[in-house]
Amino acid sequence: MNATYSRILVRFFLLLPAAAGVARGGENLVPDPSFEEPMAKNQFGHVFAKWGGWIYEGECEFRVSDLAHTGRHALLIVGGTAPKIRSAPNGFAVAPGRYRLSAYVRGLDIGTGSYGQTTELMFDGKYMPLRKNGTFGWSKLTYVG
Repeated sequence: MNATYSRILVRFFLLLPAAAGVARGGENLVPDPSFEEPMAKNQFGHVFAKWGGWIYEGECEFRVSDLAHTGRHALLIVGGTAPKIRSAPNGFAVAPGRYRLSAYVRGLDIGTGSYGQTTELMFDGKYMPLRKNGTFGWSKLTYVG
């Protein structure tokens, strides 16, 4: 990677650190919610054993970060030019019911993409814009569905 490309990549990141998860009755149902099981980057660009995702387009990648909200690690999503990238726990499904999803996110220089999009949360097939862009510290997000 040349120096110019590296600088572009680190201008944008979103962390989904420890305490990201879905809970029902106080029990955390998400596998490795604290991102404590890193692995060598595989052929799909995934860096955690129990988390996957999709790299759709643009310059973007998943990384392991040691700057975590709690625990030792966080998922770092890096984007350069026109990134479209999403992460999700591998093979995760829950039975019908009422759930609370909580996560902490942090961003650095998150720009506005196509159609005014920035960051979003997807749960139960619904996409919800978080309207988080620019630079911001650890912020808790909660969704009940």
